[in-house]
Parts: sequence; C-alpha cells; structure tokens
Amino acid sequence: MMMLKKEFRELFTSYKMLFVPIIFTILMITQPITLKMLPDLLSKSANLPEGSTFYIPEPSAGEALASALSKFDSLGVFILIMIVMGTIAGERASGVTAMIMVKPISRMSYYVSKICAYACLTLFSLIVAVLASVYYVDIQFGHVDWGDVLKGTLLYYPNLLLIVVSTICSSAFFKRSVTAGGVSLLINLILFTVPSFYEDTLGKFAPKGVTSAAEEMIHRGTYSDQLLTSVLGVLVLIGFFFLIGWFFFRRQEL
Repeated sequence: MMMLKKEFRELFTSYKMLFVPIIFTILMITQPITLKMLPDLLSKSANLPEGSTFYIPEPSAGEALASALSKFDSLGVFILIMIVMGTIAGERASGVTAMIMVKPISRMSYYVSKICAYACLTLFSLIVAVLASVYYVDIQFGHVDWGDVLKGTLLYYPNLLLIVVSTICSSAFFKRSVTAGGVSLLINLILFTVPSFYEDTLGKFAPKGVTSAAEEMIHRGTYSDQLLTSVLGVLVLIGFFFLIGWFFFRRQEL
C-alpha cells in the first residue's frame, strides 16, 4: 500500500494525471472531428465543375465513436509505450530503485505497484477521452447510447492494459528506457497486426478481436461472436507478460 501511494503521488507530481488524459482525448476526438469536416474538405479540394454536388453519407454517432476508439490500436500504442517505458528502467538507471529497495519493501510490492498505478492512469485517461468524445459526437452526429459506450470502453480496456504490462515487462528487463520502449513497440505491433493475417486461428485470440468487439458494442449495441475468445487471449497475454516481467525483475541487479 505504501508503494502504491508513492506511485500515485509521483503520477500527480509529474503531471501525468493531467497530461495523459489530455493526450488521450486529443487522440480520440480528432477522428470524429475529421469525419465531420471531411465532406467540406473534399468538396473544396475536388475542383468540381460549377453546379456539381459532392455527397458523402454522414456516419452515425455509433460509427463515429467506434472509429475513434480504433485509433488507439495504432498511434495509441506508441503514445502509451512512451508514457510507461521508463517506469522501472528509468528509476533503476537513476538509482531510485536501489534506494527504495533499502527500505523494507519487497520487489513484488514495487513491481505490482507500478502496474497498478499505470493501469489506473490508463483507465482514467481512457474514460476522460471517451466522455469528451461522446459529448462531441452527441452534439454533431446525434444521440449516443451511454450504456453501450460504457460497455464498449470496458471491453476495449484489456488491450491498453496489455500494452502497459508488456511495456513494464520490457522496462524490468532492459536498463535503458529507450530500449525497453523499442522492444515493447515491436512486441505490440506484432500482437496487434500479425494475427489479423490468420483470422481463423490466431485472429480469434488477438487484440484486434477485442477492438472489433468494442466497436460493435458501441456501434450496434451487440456482443461480437469472437468476444469471449479474444478477451481470453488478451488476458492470457497480460498474465504471461506479468509473470515474465516479474521473473526478470526479481533476478536483476539494482
């Protein structure tokens, strides 16, 4: 509990509790804004003859919000890794970890506190971003079902938790933050892209399936057929990286 308080205090003093929700909100809300402005932008740049019309059907509120959530599968992965990659590696390089371990604090407490703190930061930031996006979409595109949005957000959260845990796993193994971030980026790019080429096998257990399930819930209010297998696959990956990270960290010299 003492380590967890220390981690949350650090998140506040470093202003991550302020900046990360803002970054998430900008990342998520740009997609609905782009969709709203796209017809006007295309009509002005298309150089159509006078009297011609340029028509693009406006997406529904659910479609606009679902497309915003999918942004986290690309740029969101990179941003979240940048935020988390120095969690252990940075403190170890600066000697903070060694100073903390002098106190009666176990390595397990230190390791778990890091994951819990950044998991909470990620969830809080995601909720803030979703609320801001829902408010904009509700005004510009029409009514949004808040219940479906909440379900879709919670369904998508395991994907972000996977990024957090895998990055902390890399940070526990490598002594340099940049190296930890680079390896984590490579791992997550593989996890988020490669299984999509094997939809009948690996694709059923991949993070992309979780994204599709979350989008379907927000868009249509229904549960995807591959929801259970996808969430189960992501949870297994989270557990795997948690254990591997702990295995590395408890054997590392501080």
